[in-house]
Parts: sequence; structure tokens; C-alpha cells
Amino acid sequence: MTHPLKNYYHADVLGKINHLIQAWELTPLQGKGLVARFNGGRSGYAHIELTISQGMEYTSEVIWNVNEHQIPFNFGHIPVVESALSFFSNYVSGIKGERVKLQFKITNIGIHIIDTQAKHFFEATMKALISCFDPDIFIFNSNLANRISGNSVEYSRQYKTSFLKSEILDSFKIKEISEVLSKIFNEDNVDIRMLNGLHFNTYIDESFEIRKVLLNENDMNILRTNNAINDRITDIGKSKYCQNFRRFL
Repeated sequence: MTHPLKNYYHADVLGKINHLIQAWELTPLQGKGLVARFNGGRSGYAHIELTISQGMEYTSEVIWNVNEHQIPFNFGHIPVVESALSFFSNYVSGIKGERVKLQFKITNIGIHIIDTQAKHFFEATMKALISCFDPDIFIFNSNLANRISGNSVEYSRQYKTSFLKSEILDSFKIKEISEVLSKIFNEDNVDIRMLNGLHFNTYIDESFEIRKVLLNENDMNILRTNNAINDRITDIGKSKYCQNFRRFL
């Protein structure tokens, strides 16, 4: 990942809000960031909205108030966003000359199925943080964001159905999950042809929907606890990424 100070919009632009950060009394602020470039090889899209405020006494934290209909949990954005937040937390401490603990809340997020890569969320997050102090430095195009990010549910669905087999199969190796799923996927009912075919994800989804009646409530709770299911069994692909809503920086 590119170090933030090597990017002009991190070093030069942050300097423009130093006095605002210095005067900030850690009251809640809201910001929006948008990356929207559609010019061939340098295309990119990322949309994020957040709030920042005074955090807990001993650590900064990030609260993810978004769901997988907006972006798949294993898209790769989480460590990218949190690296930007961690950098900014340290930056604020440096400006104020004392250790400052912040709370970040991610309140909205959006992707484009073709042009979004996880790395684009670093720039979008930095823009959102800067806009908390001066929204005129990077003008947020709300019409564009609403139009593209409004399709995130469909983008997220398409992304999930493109999971590699290895991602789902690796999740089956988690003991708690495999013990439950062995009740509905076993040598007596697994279609080897479908497991080896192009429609692997559809087969897993449909098989689970038909056979989940074999599971009791405790079984379903185990799957939910491990983030193995949400509305579809192909969410099993996210289980090894185990998303927490509250994370510490």
C-alpha cells in the first residue's frame, strides 16, 4: 500500500486543515468521500461516509454501520479503510501535541462492480476525513454517488456469486462450520458433477435452501455466529474474514 504522505491529497491538503484540527474540540463531525474516475486504465470508484468524534480513553476505534448488501465483507476494503483511519488518528495527535483517541463510525459505503478495487477506499476515506473539516476542498458529487452506489445491492450480489470455489471450501475447513454442514452435505447427497462444474455456487445455495430443514436452531446459530450464513449459504465465503462491527485501531 502506498504510504499516505506520498500522495499529494494526503500531505498538501491535510496541511490546509491543520488549524481546524488544532481548534477542534473533538465534537462529532460528518464527512463524505468519493473517488470517481472513469478513464480507461486509471478508472476507480469508491464512496464512503463517516463520522468522527472523541473516542474511548485507551484506544481509537471504528464502528462499521454498514451491511453486506452495500459491500461484501471480504471485498478487501476493511484493512484499507482502517489504515487510513489509523493514520489520521495519529496525525491528529501530532497536530494537537498529545495522544488523542478517536471514534470513527462508517455510516455509508458504495462500490461499482467493475471499477472499484479495495485500494480506492484509502483515497475515499482520506477525502471523507478532510471533508469533516472543510467540505469545499473535495466537492462531493451526491448525484453521482447516489446513482452508482444505489446499485450496490446488485453489485454486492454479483460479487458474492463470483466467489472462487477455494474460498467456500476453505471455510468448510472451520471445524464448527463443517460439523454442522456435514448434516446436509455428505457422500449420500453431494452431486460431484455440480461441485466440479461452473455452477458451484448456485448448487451450494440451492442445496442448502432445500436441506436446511435438517438443521436445528443451535446449528443455525453456530453458522450465524461464524458469519457463515446471512440470507444465502454462499455467504460462507466470508466466514474466514469474520467481520466485527466494532474494531479497535
